[in-house]
Parts: sequence; structure tokens; C-alpha cells
Amino acid sequence: MEKMKIVESFRDAVQGLAYFISTKDKIRLLKSYLDVGFEVLDVGSFASPEYVPQFRDMEAVLEALEEVDSATKLMLMVAGRRGIRKAFEFEHLDFIVFPFSLSESFLKKNINRNIEEALSLIDEIQNLCVKNGKKLWLYYAMAFGNPYGDKWSPEALWKMTERMQRKGIMYQSYADTIGIAGTERVAEVFTFLANDFANLKTGFHLHSSGKDRFSLVNAAWEAGCEYFDGVLSGLGGCPMTGYELKSNLPTENLLQFAKEKNIHLQLNEKKFWEAKLLSGTLLHPVN
Repeated sequence: MEKMKIVESFRDAVQGLAYFISTKDKIRLLKSYLDVGFEVLDVGSFASPEYVPQFRDMEAVLEALEEVDSATKLMLMVAGRRGIRKAFEFEHLDFIVFPFSLSESFLKKNINRNIEEALSLIDEIQNLCVKNGKKLWLYYAMAFGNPYGDKWSPEALWKMTERMQRKGIMYQSYADTIGIAGTERVAEVFTFLANDFANLKTGFHLHSSGKDRFSLVNAAWEAGCEYFDGVLSGLGGCPMTGYELKSNLPTENLLQFAKEKNIHLQLNEKKFWEAKLLSGTLLHPVN
């Protein structure tokens, strides 16, 4: 039986919420996610509190997770040098995530950098990862096209993927950030990734509010994608696009897809539903 690997993205679920989730509740919820046995858990980011106030307590949260016994690997996103320095203070972080894009318009909206500035940061992070025994996980926002008029092509994505692989970046995820890809384009991208980058660990990050979720996941899976991002109940999305917010792919949909396809998921289903119930209790605005 084939195995699908799930990345549970707590960061993407809550980063755009208008209300602050207490540090205590964050820790309680993340510990419940660690009990589930996801392959990877995206715990948050060291973004500027001015732009992402939800994670102003990130250090305290990470410290509380330091002694948790779990096979789940931890990832955290960084976009600036201060965050990069802080991330490498925590030995139990396995992956450092950098939000990249071929769309320079989106890069400026998301992290206030152009492509060359972002590439320079990627080099810095990769060098630090090599020195510190961590792995850089690159995320391509707007990986399947963009609404800003920036040029996009499979060839450009191929070239950037190859460039990053030559740097030793072996984890690369591709995001349909505003739900515009379509099954044919998803299949096209993950097919050339599987054919031309056999050693690359590829992931799919999907924002969608429609009934096409299963067909998009299936297109990526059938084409050889290994990692799939999900969020319990589909909460959140990207607040930086300037376009209508599309929700995240509900992790429950991935469980249903795996059952229908007889795909192995190495997680505790009882703990999964307990975590979903807890998230429904804790992730709500305080009146």
C-alpha cells in the first residue's frame, strides 16, 4: 500500500485570524496535533509582529514543545534575517520554511522583497541549515499562475526548481494560492517534477473553496506528489494576496481521499478526531 505524507499547517490556519489565540491554547492544540502522528507539523513563523501578530509568542510556544516526545517533524517559516537568527536557536526544529514565488508582485505583497533579494536570503538559510543539521523547505506561492500579470510558465518553474535543487534544497512545495490551477496544470507540474527530479521531495499546498479539491489532490497524487498540506476544518488561507481568501484544504478531505484510494496514512485516527474537536473549541474569537 502506498503512503501519503501529511503536513498539518497550524501556521496557515491561524496567521490571518483577527483575534489572538492565547499561548496556553496554542501549546495545548499543537501538543494534540503531535499526538496524531502527522508527518510534519507547521507550528508558526518568526514573522514581524507588526504584520503577523498571531505569532508574537512564537518563542514561548517553541520552548513548550521542546520536550514533547513525538515522531512528527516540526517546521517553522521565516522571511527575514531576524526570524532566521531566532529559528536556529531551537534545535528541535527540523525544517526551516521560506515563502518564495516566481511572482515578484506576490513576493512584494507577502514578504516585501524582490526575487533577487529573496534568492539571497535562500542562500543564507541553506548555508545555515547545512551547518546546523536542519533542512530548508522551499514553498512556491502562486506556483501554478498568478492574477497580477507576472509571467508564468512550466519552463520557468522547472528552471527554478532545478536551480534550487542544485543548491541542495531537496524539499520543495508548490501552492495553488488562490485556487486557479485546474487539474490539468497540477498534473502537468507534478508529472515533470516526478520525471525530471526523481530525488526531490515534492509537496502540494492547496487553497480552494470548491468541489474540485478531490480532483486536484488526485491529479497531484497520481503524478507522484508525496507531501500534502492540510488544515483541520480548512481554516485560514493566505491573507496577503489582495484577492478573495480561499480556504485551506481540510485535512479531513485528505483522510477521506486516502481511504477511497486505499492509501496508507501513518497516523492515529482517534487522536485526529480528538484534535479536530479541540481545534473547534479553541480556535474561535473571544467575545
